[in-house]
Amino acid sequence: MEFGSDDGLTIEAVPSYSVPDVTLEERIARFGAVRGPRDQFPTAGPRRTIGARRNLFMRPNRAARASILLTLLALVTGLVTPALTLGVSPSPDAAGEADVLLADSWIVMLVPGADAGAEAPGLARAAGGEVGHVYRHALTGFQMRGSAVAAEALRNNPRVVSVEPDRSLELTETLPFGVKRISAYRTDGGGAYQAGFRGSGARIAVLDTGIDLDHPDLVATIDGALGRNCVDGTLPPNDGYGHGTHVAGTAAAPLNGVGVVGVAPEARLVAVKMFTDSGASSEALALCALDYITGLNLDADPANDVDVANMSWGEERAWGDCASDALHAAICGASAANITLVAGAGNSAVNAGNFVPGAFPEVIGVSALADFDGNPGGLAGCGFVPDLFWTECDDTMAFFSNYGASVDVIASGVQVYSTWTGGGYTTSSGTSMATPHVAGVVALMAAVDPSLTPARAIEVLRLTGECPNGQAADADGTAGCAGQGTWPDDPDGIPEVLAHALRAAEAIGAPPPPPPSEEPTAPGAPILTSATGGVDSVTLAWDPPASDGGSAITGYEVWRGPSSDSISLLATVGMQEGYVDSTVETGQAYWYQVAAVNAIGTGALSNGLTAGPIEPASAPTLLGAASDGAAVLSWTVPEDDGGSAISSYDVYRSVAAGPEALLASTPGDQTFHIDYGLANGTAYTYRVAAVNGAGIGAFSNAVTVTPTSETTAPDAPLNLTATKARGAANAIDLAWSAPVNDGGSPIATYFVYRRGPTETSFTLIGNPDGTTTTFRDTTVARRTTYTYYVTAWNAYGPSPPSNETTVRSK
Repeated sequence: MEFGSDDGLTIEAVPSYSVPDVTLEERIARFGAVRGPRDQFPTAGPRRTIGARRNLFMRPNRAARASILLTLLALVTGLVTPALTLGVSPSPDAAGEADVLLADSWIVMLVPGADAGAEAPGLARAAGGEVGHVYRHALTGFQMRGSAVAAEALRNNPRVVSVEPDRSLELTETLPFGVKRISAYRTDGGGAYQAGFRGSGARIAVLDTGIDLDHPDLVATIDGALGRNCVDGTLPPNDGYGHGTHVAGTAAAPLNGVGVVGVAPEARLVAVKMFTDSGASSEALALCALDYITGLNLDADPANDVDVANMSWGEERAWGDCASDALHAAICGASAANITLVAGAGNSAVNAGNFVPGAFPEVIGVSALADFDGNPGGLAGCGFVPDLFWTECDDTMAFFSNYGASVDVIASGVQVYSTWTGGGYTTSSGTSMATPHVAGVVALMAAVDPSLTPARAIEVLRLTGECPNGQAADADGTAGCAGQGTWPDDPDGIPEVLAHALRAAEAIGAPPPPPPSEEPTAPGAPILTSATGGVDSVTLAWDPPASDGGSAITGYEVWRGPSSDSISLLATVGMQEGYVDSTVETGQAYWYQVAAVNAIGTGALSNGLTAGPIEPASAPTLLGAASDGAAVLSWTVPEDDGGSAISSYDVYRSVAAGPEALLASTPGDQTFHIDYGLANGTAYTYRVAAVNGAGIGAFSNAVTVTPTSETTAPDAPLNLTATKARGAANAIDLAWSAPVNDGGSPIATYFVYRRGPTETSFTLIGNPDGTTTTFRDTTVARRTTYTYYVTAWNAYGPSPPSNETTVRSK
C-alpha cells in the first residue's frame, strides 16, 4: 500500500491497515497467556471516552494492551525480558550477551580533578580488578572488571566518589508521515525544507547499534571519520541489528530521490555503536559513548563538534544527581559541552519518571504519537498496526508510550517507515522512533545557530510546538500546551507539545544561505509509485525527481523488460506522471523503470516495479449433494487466479429445465454454499465461477442435485489424530477416517474445529472437500496446546462430532 505522495517524495512499502476478524479473547488465546518475570505493564487506570470516532473499535486500557503485545513479542522472540522493547525486539542472543557485558563490571566515579587515565590502572589493580573503559570528558571515572569484593575495596578509597554495578540497557523503538506532521517537509510549501531549513552544518550523533555504513540512502551523510565503536574499538561502528540505522534515517536521510527523507536531510550523522549486534548493552558502554562525543566538543577542533545526540534506549531505575549517579553525571557533562540530548520516554505504558536517561532534566524526553496521515485532526481514523498487532487511532498517544511530567515533547512513533540495515527499509513503532524526529528538529535549529544551547533548544520546542487542539503552543501567549486540549489516550492529562520543525527553526533565525549554483545536470531519478495490472494493460504512476538538475524537466522515458537486467526503452512521453502500457501479453510479467529528461539529457532510472496484465480466473471444480429440502455445494479454488486475487464466487442455479440465474455470491475465502428451501424431488442444476479484478472467470462443471427426505446425516468421522507437522514449526497435521455410514448421500465436505488453551468454545478453521481426510493447521502459536474435532457434511447436514484430540505445538 502507498500512503501518500509528497511533491517529489513518495514513501512506499507501508503495510495496509486491516482489522482481523477475531475477538480480543481469540487474540489472547492465539498468542498465549501473559507471562514474564514481572508485570511489564503496571495497571494504568480506567480508560476515558475519546469521542465518537473511537466507537469503531473498543480497545482495552493501555496496560492491558501493552501486556498482550508484550506476550506476542515474547512468543515471537522466545525471550521475555524485564525491560520492554517495541517494534524491533532484541534477538535471543541479546540476553546472553548482556550477561557477559555485565559480569563483574562496575562503574567507578572519581573525585573532581582526578586524572582518570593515570589513576584508574593503579586503583583497579590495588582493589584486585582491571580497567575497562576510561571516562575523561563527560565524567571522571572508569569501568572496572572485578569481583564484588574488589568493588567493595575500591569504595573505601578516598579518591573514589562511588562504585555502582554496571546495568543492562534496552533499546526502545518510517513512515515519513512523521516528517510531514512536524512540518519538516510538506507538499503545501509549509515545511522547513521548502523554507530553506535543512540542517546543513549540523551534526547528529546516533548513540545506538551503529549505522549501516554502506546504506545507499545514508552513506553520503555519514561522517565516517568521527564514528566510534564502544563494543569493539578495533571495528567500525557498523549496524548488524537495524535499530540505529532506522533512527538515523528518520533524523537525517537526505532528499536524494530514493528511499526516505529525514527531518534534517542535510545534517551529518555520527555513528556511535554502544549496542551489540544482538541488541545488548550496558551503562559502561553508554558512558563510553557519551564520553566520546563530549570529548569531540571539548577538543581544540570546533569542526568536529556534535550538536545533538539521539538516545533511543534506556532503563527503568531510581536515579541520583550529577555528583553521585554515573550515567546522570555523563549526561550533565555532555550537556555542559553544549550537546543537546534527546531520549525516548520508554515503552512500558507507565510514568516515565524513572526511565533514564529520558527522565533526567538535562534530557529532552520524547513520547510517541500515532499519526497515519501527517496531518492534525485525527482524520485518518483507526487501524490495525501489524508490528504492534493491535489497533491504534490517528492523533492519539501510542498505547505503549510512557507519560508523565518528565516527558517534554511528543512525536510520531507508530508505524514509522525508515532505513534498515542491509540497505533496506522497514516500519517500526516505539518511542525510539519518535525520538529522532525531535533530534532532527534540534539539528535544524543548530544549523541556524551553531551556539544553540540545550536549554534554548527545549525552550524553543515548547514555545513553537503544536498542541492537541491543533494550534501553536504559544497561541494563548504562553509556552507549552496547558489549557489547549489533551492527546487522546494520554492518561496523565499533561499535553506534551508536538515538535514543529518550521516554527522551531524560524524562531532561531533566518535559514542558512543556499549553496552556490552549479552547472545544470541531468535530472535525478523519479520514484515509480505503482505498476498495476489490468485487462490487457499495465498502468504506471510515478512522482517527479527531487532535483531537476537545474534545468526544467521536459518529459519522461518508460523502460520495460522481462527482468531488471534486461530492459529497453518502451516509450517517451511528455510532462505526465503516468502511462498505460497496452502492448502486453497475458501471462507475462514485466519489469518497469522510468527516467526524467531535461535539456541536458536523460537522468537516472527510477526504482523498478513488476506487473503484468490480469485475466479472469480458471474454473473451479464443483461438488454437490442432496439433502432434505436443500443442496450442499462445495468447490475447489481455481488453479489459476489470473494474476488477480479472487474477491468472490458467484453461484448460479437453474430449476428443472428453466433458465440459469445468479443465486448467491460468497466471499473469496469461502468455497461452499448451502441452498435451503428447495422442493424435494425437483432437480436443481448449479455452476460456480470465481470473480477477480478482471471480472467473472470460467464456469465450473455443472452439478445437478435433487433434494430428498430419504437421506440422513452421516455418522461421525473416526480415529481423529493430531501430530506436530514435520519440518514446520508453526503447524499441526490432522488425519481421520471417513464415517462408516454416509447417510445415503456422499460426503460433500468436512468442517475442522479448534479450541485454544483459553477458549471456552471451538472455532471453525477449515473445510476440506469430502474426498480429503487430512488437514494442516498453519495458524498455531508455538508451544501451545490445542484441541480439535471434525464433522462430516452430506446433503442432509452435519454429522455428530468425531472424537476430540489434543496436541501441543512445537
